[in-house]
Amino acid sequence: MTSLAAFMGIAGPVHAAAKPGIRVTSTIGVAYDCDRMVRFEIYFPSSYGEAPVQLKGLDRTLQGRASEPGVAKLAWCGNDPAYYGIVTLEVIAFSPYGAALSNWVKVNVGGTAPALKLTVKVKGRTISGTFVDPLAYANGHNKIVFYRGTKSAYTMTTNEQNTFSKSVKPGTYTIKATSLWSPDLPKTAEVTVR
Repeated sequence: MTSLAAFMGIAGPVHAAAKPGIRVTSTIGVAYDCDRMVRFEIYFPSSYGEAPVQLKGLDRTLQGRASEPGVAKLAWCGNDPAYYGIVTLEVIAFSPYGAALSNWVKVNVGGTAPALKLTVKVKGRTISGTFVDPLAYANGHNKIVFYRGTKSAYTMTTNEQNTFSKSVKPGTYTIKATSLWSPDLPKTAEVTVR
């Protein structure tokens, strides 16, 4: 992981998330060997002193210690495309007396949504297609639903080759494909079977 010392310049938005007793800000930039370096600053009561801190919810737990009472700085190289935009993280500060202050906060980590691709074709009374999520570990097992009007007619999952196929009754269908890793970004297509 690239160190804070390697952090170079600001090249993106700043987002702050506030909860009682603790606050997190993020600055998105670049660093040596890292196209998306996110620098977090964690603010908490100064009575916690130079407390150890943790930030959980990314591809690994970030850990560090406050550089001054009530302020800690952590860095994360965001090369994993599964984490983008506003994410919810757990932040924890440990007091010297054994107590811990924790909260769930929403923080911007930059990046862009994965470019999901849905392709559908009809042959006779069979609807088939592919649904690809570019995240390497998201192949297969993504949800496909065939709708007739507002009601779901068929539900299935893609196989590990990202394909699906189903024989159906004649009619017009809306195909909705949803990735397990990006459920907020469904793709849709409409086809007619005669």
